[in-house]
Amino acid sequence: MRGKQISGKMIAVLAALLVLFMAVGVAEEERTDASEQWYYVLEDGGATIMGYAGETEGDLVIPRELDGYPVTSIGVQAFESCRSLTSVVIPEGVTSICNAAFGYCDDLASIAIPDSMISISDSAFYKCFSLVDITLPAGVTHIGDEAFFESGLIGMIIPDGVTSIGDDMFYKCWDLVSITIPDSVTSIGDNAFFGCWELASVAIPDSVMSIGDNAFFECEELAGATIPDSVTTIGKDAFYGCANIVLSVRSGSYAEQYAKENDIPYVFTAE
Repeated sequence: MRGKQISGKMIAVLAALLVLFMAVGVAEEERTDASEQWYYVLEDGGATIMGYAGETEGDLVIPRELDGYPVTSIGVQAFESCRSLTSVVIPEGVTSICNAAFGYCDDLASIAIPDSMISISDSAFYKCFSLVDITLPAGVTHIGDEAFFESGLIGMIIPDGVTSIGDDMFYKCWDLVSITIPDSVTSIGDNAFFGCWELASVAIPDSVMSIGDNAFFECEELAGATIPDSVTTIGKDAFYGCANIVLSVRSGSYAEQYAKENDIPYVFTAE
């Protein structure tokens, strides 16, 4: 009798798993819209753009809906290596740009991001060499690792809701001259600004508690960085190769001790 009960439970579990797998399969099935221009999948009632059937060159305007479904996301690698794409307009209602969505888009110089945007995932604009300017709306709370890896950005204002500067986020953004880090950020990841040669100064807010390995490695023009008392961890070679750097620290702080141990010039900030 007991064996029959166990067998019944196993059958019930297997049946439930089968239903789940079937549901997932339906959710991830790629479709082509009625115009046969766009590839997409349905997720939670919204359309995730997976690619474009036409020539991805010049200017691209992403539709607000496909076959009656609202477009809510730009999918993983959706436009990766579309090297002749020069501008993109993303409609209101889209909340996320997934991993490597615009990676290796060499000529992408302009992208309009809607106020509805919440998340920009890893490598979203990886090696977008022509992307010199981007405006992120206030609602963005997540920017992934390598999001702007070797992009052409000159200046950047990070929205207030973002809590971390991810690993390699601005790796070798050679032309980046300014960065605004909001009070919401608590950590600066490994290699975050590695090789940002033109970055001249950075103000690190009181919310930041850790700075990763090689965070400002070889930022050759970096002459000043204010390190608040809140910082209790600074990784290996965080300021290596910053020949002109002078850290602004509080007397008796962890940052002062770090500067001494690593032979980095420093001055005391006002009490």
